[in-house]
Amino acid sequence: MPGASGSDRRRWARVDVHLSVQVARRAETIHTTVASDLSEGGMFIHELLPYDTGSLLHLSFRVIGIERWIECDARVTHSRTEFREGFPNAPIGNGLEFVELDDGDREALEAYVRDRNP
Repeated sequence: MPGASGSDRRRWARVDVHLSVQVARRAETIHTTVASDLSEGGMFIHELLPYDTGSLLHLSFRVIGIERWIECDARVTHSRTEFREGFPNAPIGNGLEFVELDDGDREALEAYVRDRNP
């Protein structure tokens, strides 16, 4: 799957969420953070010390209506390293694109997003 850039960053519909995400990088300790938007192609996670663009992360998370944990790899597509005045919904963190996502999980996420998009 190609990296998200400019015109294709928003190729998937997104929904606002507040969900817990476990993040692992290589063999490093897993930590938990929060995702604030989600699509079938990726998510934005809050990180006070954002990862470098291109970093590969392993994620585990659950969303309402999907009984199992979703586990996948994701690549950092962009980092936001400072708060932007006048943009309260622009937290520090990373935009992620899923690079390894089971077809069943992708379909479940697609349905989740579709059901929550007006």
